[in-house]
Amino acid sequence: MPITVTKVIPVRDVRRGDVLPNVAGNNVVADIEQKQTWAYILFEGEQTDARRMRRDINVTVLREERTAEEIAAVKHEFIVEALRDQLRKLLAGDPASMLRALLDKHIDGNDDLLTYYNLSDVLKAQAMYKQGSAIRYLIHTRTDALGHPADVNTADDVKTVHEDVLLDAYAMWYHTNFEKRHSSFTPDPLSRSTSVLSNVIDDVDRWAINKIVGGFEWSYGALDEVTQRLAVLKEKAENS
Repeated sequence: MPITVTKVIPVRDVRRGDVLPNVAGNNVVADIEQKQTWAYILFEGEQTDARRMRRDINVTVLREERTAEEIAAVKHEFIVEALRDQLRKLLAGDPASMLRALLDKHIDGNDDLLTYYNLSDVLKAQAMYKQGSAIRYLIHTRTDALGHPADVNTADDVKTVHEDVLLDAYAMWYHTNFEKRHSSFTPDPLSRSTSVLSNVIDDVDRWAINKIVGGFEWSYGALDEVTQRLAVLKEKAENS
């Protein structure tokens, strides 16, 4: 349940629902219009008589806010849904479908089916899809371990995955593909393949991994959630 807190804030930060205890009579803010210097506050029960206050003066307000536990729960739910959406997009970007679309658009007599600009899109889609498939495989392994059934055959099936299974799968993927590589893997620049195309595919795969992890940073704590889950999995493995 929300709790009521007392704050001293400038009038420019007052919002609807705030209670101004030092205002006589009706003191619940129903609406507020901010101008350059003044704010015009309409209180509940007053239809037209807005009260004018300078925006830069401080006032005491009573405001209902979520508890720390409620804020954490909302944040957790947001992160889980962000990861679901990311995985759904990874699996929806099927490179085979992209190639079929290129074939459908191909004009007979035009020799260029793959060009420098559409080939890069196909390779990027393949790299992202590869990582999505890796996470999907880990979902199947965790489903068996945790007893939460989930069968991810299509991108839309992601919504049926239990959040614990989803987070475990992401944590294990992060450990294998990002954490271990950055902590212990130093590629030998002289051991690169003699095939230019093979090296390009490897580079695009690394790009995809970094792009997925980079997406965590835009999910308001997803990286922390994944690394915390990974720490729990490591502790369980050490104690088993």
